[in-house]
Amino acid sequence: MTGSSGIDPIRALLAQVLEQKERSVFQRLREWYLDAAHKRGDQRRDLEVSTCLGPLLRWIILRWAAQQRRLALALDASTLADRWRVLSISVLIRGCAIAVACKVIGAHAKGSWRP
Repeated sequence: MTGSSGIDPIRALLAQVLEQKERSVFQRLREWYLDAAHKRGDQRRDLEVSTCLGPLLRWIILRWAAQQRRLALALDASTLADRWRVLSISVLIRGCAIAVACKVIGAHAKGSWRP
């Protein structure tokens, strides 16, 4: 609906839908993806991302065209500066890549990314 997955278009859309200020929506989105130690308040929790991946993939498949019998996947290893590598598997749908699994490792880490 926003045309991209950046936080700015998402917060603008959610603020409009929820009839809330963009700044408030931005703060809630930001705290949603931070780890518990970096959130405000005493009872903050971490988001267990692995529990979201199955439902996300199911949501994508349910919206897939009924006549489609193939699902396109993309495997990617992106480098962020000289510090991190992001290894991801994405479902390709309607010109978008939706990451359904990923692993972040140090750019110079030795060994397998999947122990």
